[in-house]
Amino acid sequence: MTRVAVIGAGPSGLAQLRAFQSAAHKGAKIPEVVCFERQEEWGGLWNYTWRTGLDEYGEPVHSSMYRYLWSNGPKECRRASSVCGLGSSRASRRSPL
Repeated sequence: MTRVAVIGAGPSGLAQLRAFQSAAHKGAKIPEVVCFERQEEWGGLWNYTWRTGLDEYGEPVHSSMYRYLWSNGPKECRRASSVCGLGSSRASRRSPL
């Protein structure tokens, strides 16, 4: 069986996972899918954190969000209509499809 690795569970990675999930739900044969995310939460650049410096694994903490960020676009254009399985992780996660 074919295996696919999705690197990063930010906006693009989540969109790809959702596309595989939708295809599987419609009966398409999809490969085994594994998603690797190094942050504690899925969401990538849309995750807000007050932390800076290095995390507990010695990796740089990165967040494009900041506490008082205001976006000038409508929320309907920025959100996914349905995303399942969001939660916490460690270094990597399997995405059951």
